[in-house]
Amino acid sequence: MALDLRNICRLCMQDEDSLLPLFEVENGLPAKIEAISACIKVCAGDGLPAQVCQQCVQQVNICYNFKIQCERSDANLREYLHSVKPQEFLAQGKTECPSPVAWERSIKKENNDELVEENEECMEEDPSCKLHICDRCGKKFSNLCKLKNHGHTHIEEKSYICAQCGKRFSQLCSLKVHNLTHTDEKPHICDTCGKSFSTCGNLKMHSFIHNKEKPYVCSRCGKAFSHPVSLKSHTQSHTENKPFVCKVCCESFNARDALKVHMQKHTGQKPYECPLCGKAFSHSLSLKSHAFTHSGEKPHVCKVCGRGFVTRGNLKTHSLTHTGEKPFLCSLCGKEFRHSLSLKAHHLAHSGEKPYVCEVCGREFLIRGHLKTHMLTHTGEKPYLCSVCGKGFIKNGDLKRHSSVHTRDKPYVCSVCGKGFGQKSQLEPHMLKHTGQKAHVCEVCGKSYTGSQALRRHSLIHAQERQN
Repeated sequence: MALDLRNICRLCMQDEDSLLPLFEVENGLPAKIEAISACIKVCAGDGLPAQVCQQCVQQVNICYNFKIQCERSDANLREYLHSVKPQEFLAQGKTECPSPVAWERSIKKENNDELVEENEECMEEDPSCKLHICDRCGKKFSNLCKLKNHGHTHIEEKSYICAQCGKRFSQLCSLKVHNLTHTDEKPHICDTCGKSFSTCGNLKMHSFIHNKEKPYVCSRCGKAFSHPVSLKSHTQSHTENKPFVCKVCCESFNARDALKVHMQKHTGQKPYECPLCGKAFSHSLSLKSHAFTHSGEKPHVCKVCGRGFVTRGNLKTHSLTHTGEKPFLCSLCGKEFRHSLSLKAHHLAHSGEKPYVCEVCGREFLIRGHLKTHMLTHTGEKPYLCSVCGKGFIKNGDLKRHSSVHTRDKPYVCSVCGKGFGQKSQLEPHMLKHTGQKAHVCEVCGKSYTGSQALRRHSLIHAQERQN
């Protein structure tokens, strides 16, 4: 008898009216079915029915929940056995108290035996197959055990709950690692610099910083990395493939972590708070950089001019001013930029788009930072204060220019006549006097001037003419 594979349930083979799609992202059924039985492989496009009936869905959920309950009970009992005192154990009528070390060894042996069995099973099925691919996200694993552990990340049910913050996890080991964030316990310490980490994996990733060898080289730009994961993340920057998409604004990202940080902009969540001033941040690195504003420390120093910077990224961008390198090229007009954000803002100039709009006056801006600075004009806030006279400024650059008034320092010197200026913006119009160039042209009458202030004064004449 021929079977209509498109109209029968994959699990009971019955022809039912109410069939549900098996490989929907939301239901998590494939991973649950494989977790219940290691003999069953559920893969999209394998030719078998891609639907299940409602009754089988209920049975799968019941079996899976019972499996999770058994595993949870087993984990709790083993944890209790580790913590129980020998006298308490004997008081329960036991003649011997098993050694926790011996118990641990037996657990490890069981796990290793399971891993060997699973790998042997894989080799029996297909000796040439060395990669196990997740049918949900396409991620590849070297053995079946790792793939099964990964399958828990796609399962909606997260049975293990943190007692401190209520965050849920699908695996007990994930909850244990998470608990360390509440205790501030970081048991894994780097032998080289003494920095501590909550997990062994984080320490292992950190150790590559001290390794001067960088064997993993990008075939596109030649940049070298000490770890293959770093190279893999970097190669995404050369492609237009951005698989991680924000469900709110549809902006796409190369890395999952970048999407996580972006999502906090929509939720308004800022979990990292400065203990000194109370300012909150959405990312731990932002808080770390902010901390230097209180200490005044600038740990990253330019080897050419000695200028200090709060972050390594700022130093890296600054170093391009010495080399003259501008690696970011506009594909439309060929203009070069030192920073990717500058190129991104420049692209908007071609399209005429100004996505950041002031809610008070409606003024539009190309860059979010410009809108943020503009908002201070409405609030009257001037966060940058002069340490000498107490005068406040909206921008840090304005404060720096003002500081030269007190120091009388004039670092910007004319190469022609030797006259010094406290600000770069004062030197530039002065140089035009020597060259005779008049870059500022009146749009009304075409008259040109060497300085912008002279042009502004001239523009008042046309303004008065229009009024008359």
